[in-house]
Amino acid sequence: MTEHSTDTELVRAILQDETDAFAFVVRRYQDRIFSFLLRVCRNPAEAEDLTQETFIKAFGRLGSYNTQKPMISWLFAIAHNSAVDSMRRRGEPASALENEDGTINIADTAAAVERVVAGRLELQQVERALEKVPAACREALLLHAREDLSYEEIAGITGASPSTVKIRIFRARQALAGFLEKDCNFPHA
Repeated sequence: MTEHSTDTELVRAILQDETDAFAFVVRRYQDRIFSFLLRVCRNPAEAEDLTQETFIKAFGRLGSYNTQKPMISWLFAIAHNSAVDSMRRRGEPASALENEDGTINIADTAAAVERVVAGRLELQQVERALEKVPAACREALLLHAREDLSYEEIAGITGASPSTVKIRIFRARQALAGFLEKDCNFPHA
């Protein structure tokens, strides 16, 4: 096995007791999983722990992986569930990632968000504003915008319907634009 092996080839090798092949899976996806978890939980140490937990769970459940689907989607689902479990262990309401948490009434400024992401504001300002977006909406936006996953893939990861995912992304964009406008004096489009 090499780093150029496909995910399916790696899974087959691992299931045939070539467990060293799992290191290729970890190297291939650990940065994306960590980045996702860091933005979801906003704690670097927790994100590291959850990333490790995600890959340990993935290794143990590799036999259930459907090779017809992208491995990254499967790993994001495990990471999402690990984040929910972590919130529950801390006594925090996991509903922030599992359910809708209210309506955000901000005018539609998707075009403003596009300009922000394109570079008109500093990345640090965007990250600070993103932290203020409700968890479920932030998670959906990150999976869609940063990981380029479809509504259906995100629905499979989070357990929400594709229409709920679409609403969460819309609300995340609204909230993000509103926070950026307020905090950075960035005008609506």
